[in-house]
Amino acid sequence: MKGIANLSRRLMILLMVSLMAAVMTATPAEASQITITGSTTVQPIAERIAKAYMESHRAMKVSVSGGGSGNGIKAIIDGTADIGNASRFIKEQEIVMACGKSVYPVPFRIAYDCIVPVVHPENPVKNLTIEQLKDIYLGKITNWSAVGGSDQPILVVSRDTSSGTYEVWEDKVMKKEAVFPGVRLEDSNESVVRAVASQKNAVGYIGLGYLQDSVKPVSVNSINGSETTTLSGAYPLSRPLFMFTKGWPSGELLDFLNYVLDPANGQKLVKASGFVALINAGASDQLSAGSVIQPGANDEAFEPPSTIRTAQTYLNTLNYDAGPVDGVKGRKTISAVMAFQKAYGLPVDGRLSGQLIETLSDQYRKLRK
Repeated sequence: MKGIANLSRRLMILLMVSLMAAVMTATPAEASQITITGSTTVQPIAERIAKAYMESHRAMKVSVSGGGSGNGIKAIIDGTADIGNASRFIKEQEIVMACGKSVYPVPFRIAYDCIVPVVHPENPVKNLTIEQLKDIYLGKITNWSAVGGSDQPILVVSRDTSSGTYEVWEDKVMKKEAVFPGVRLEDSNESVVRAVASQKNAVGYIGLGYLQDSVKPVSVNSINGSETTTLSGAYPLSRPLFMFTKGWPSGELLDFLNYVLDPANGQKLVKASGFVALINAGASDQLSAGSVIQPGANDEAFEPPSTIRTAQTYLNTLNYDAGPVDGVKGRKTISAVMAFQKAYGLPVDGRLSGQLIETLSDQYRKLRK
């Protein structure tokens, strides 16, 4: 009996040790974790927000890495990341790929950026037109003297083709033409900065948040890239930045994205990172909390309740937080309308004009296709 009792005690001790080991092993695995990867342009925003979020959510771990917009979207389709950062919208072939795997990528517009051409600080050139930039990157303009600079050859620096920044440049500047083979390709905004800073005859392009004293920004069509010109739509090389999720997020992932979009939290950190927050708080603060969105003067067929509720539905679907659709008043709806107007170059007046309804409907239909 004594031997059996000793055996029982030994088994009990062994069981307790095993349980303690299991608990110790399980603790890290049970800690909530969010994995973010993709665009190197969005990366510094995501890193800054992740750090702040973890400070206020001690049980959370948020890891952020780069790799390019295409890799970010691929990661959420494959399920290897919770969030895919992208500095451009999802492509048609990526949607086809996602549908083939029964995945519905959901876009969250988290900031605005503008792509700024940069030269060495000693370069006298201050402005370039879209046409001049295109010809430089096509290899048609090869000397700075042709655009008002010194008689020196131009060293052309570009982002690599997997970059969302490159794809926006290809669309807005190159008009879908490829850069010429002699272009020096770099894999990040930082490496473009280093390349231009080290070569007096170089030209490159970077996101607004990467500007520093080692390079000089060049205006485009005589318009400087800035927060103001980005929000107004005046700057020709501005763009939205996105976080994509695999389906509609829930739980901790939804909480994190709400934190990113919160003007008092994530959007402040967007600005601190050198990028442009979704809404210019100064403009929306001029509206009273009970303001009603009014129709434009020429909108004779305007029907306030039904049109506003439809607009709220569309805006919410397009990730402009317009609030609930059971009311026609509210600051959220006005702010969402103004943000949409800024994004699409419409008059920023907080009104549901016919032009806004048409543009909003077109964007909604594109998203739902």
